[in-house]
Amino acid sequence: MSYPNPSYLPENALKHGGWIFLLLLLGIFGDVLNPYLQYSRESISSGQVWRLLSGHIVHLGWFHSVINMLGWLGVVWVFRGLFNFYVWLLLVCINALAISAGLWFYNPELQNYAGLSGVLHGLLVSVLVVSFGQRLFFNRWVTAVALSIVFFKLYQEQQPGYDVNYLYEHMQAPVAVDAHLYGAVSGLAIAGILLVLKRVNKYRLKKPLKIPDAKLKKNDTAGN
Repeated sequence: MSYPNPSYLPENALKHGGWIFLLLLLGIFGDVLNPYLQYSRESISSGQVWRLLSGHIVHLGWFHSVINMLGWLGVVWVFRGLFNFYVWLLLVCINALAISAGLWFYNPELQNYAGLSGVLHGLLVSVLVVSFGQRLFFNRWVTAVALSIVFFKLYQEQQPGYDVNYLYEHMQAPVAVDAHLYGAVSGLAIAGILLVLKRVNKYRLKKPLKIPDAKLKKNDTAGN
């Protein structure tokens, strides 16, 4: 795991801009494209497995698209330099598949789903945990408070009386709060793996190089 210098921003800004334009385009033409791309339990069971990924990049109208794009911009801007653009996309794919798996196995009643919010919860948890573990970007207390807020939000969403229809006027659908939970669990697992890999690589770099005695003697003889 590496941390690119912020000087890479102009190039990555163009890539992120293209990604956002694509998502907004998919949102604008959602009425036409969603029937072929959204998470649909019936369609997936009939073999349309691409929906496990594509269901997370389509949205229920322009409002749904815009609020998720603002969320994306907020995460990648605050934590700019942590990953390059292609690592961000890889994390999107991993989180999307994990959320789809969660919906498939634990929410059989959910027939259709669309939106990036579950993935955003996963990304946010990942970067906050990595930031906390590596002492990056903010004081650990600030990161801990941010994580606490995210986890408290997830806890509130899982309570029986939580109103999942607070955005119904804009999306004509309830908020799939379980997708947020599955995204956060996926993000936590990803962060754990990244931190372990970082620690292993750091140990390897610090580990002294051991040269066999026989090789040392041979080199000494050749040098005399």
